[in-house]
Amino acid sequence: MNEERSLKKILLVDDDSHLLVTLGDFLKNQGFEVETATSGEEGLKKLPQTAPDLVILDLIMPSAKEEVSALL
Repeated sequence: MNEERSLKKILLVDDDSHLLVTLGDFLKNQGFEVETATSGEEGLKKLPQTAPDLVILDLIMPSAKEEVSALL
């Protein structure tokens, strides 16, 4: 794996836009590339396009548990 790419891209999925902005800005300032999604459905659509190294997901969002099950 290319070390430059190692653990650099994060997909944040949360329905709280303030949290997405705050956490996204923090992670960008730490050197990560950040993509955001405001729903599990949007996150699932972005997953193949972004190929993130890490997904941070709000499991309390409506239908999030079902959408996470689809990933497994």
